[in-house]
Amino acid sequence: MTRSARWMGLIAGIGMVCASARGMQAQTVGPDALENGAVALLQTWPDYAGAARMYQRAAALRAADDAQAVQDMRLAGLLFANAGDLHRAAVAMEGAGERALTIGQPGAAAEAYTNAAFIAARAGSRRAAVLAHRALWLATADGVTDTERTVIRHRIGPTVVAAVQ
Repeated sequence: MTRSARWMGLIAGIGMVCASARGMQAQTVGPDALENGAVALLQTWPDYAGAARMYQRAAALRAADDAQAVQDMRLAGLLFANAGDLHRAAVAMEGAGERALTIGQPGAAAEAYTNAAFIAARAGSRRAAVLAHRALWLATADGVTDTERTVIRHRIGPTVVAAVQ
């Protein structure tokens, strides 16, 4: 990709979320436009934290019962982790878990809490234990398949337990 193409993509992504330089009122940007902007930002300029913030904002704009918000927060967590901001990554993953619980997806919530626990443990946060306990508790919930339950228990296993002791 050429340098000018990268700049054009970056400018397009920024333009979707900023007001014009002439002081015009910013247009309302919907969650889908923010997701598209995050993808464009990643394709043109490897700004993982910037893209993560766009996914977080997209999730915040979605209705409480919109399952896409869970995916948006999950992606925000992964991108923050990739950017090296483990605190924000764990917070975003925990947010994905909370949103999943809100819409009745205990399996997705347990997966998000498991990811949050790993990230928090990697960051040396004491919060890792709380998140791991949430994931293990949710693994016993109705609506979690046996396969999901097994995966959660194996992922939490001794790795996170050792990291939080």
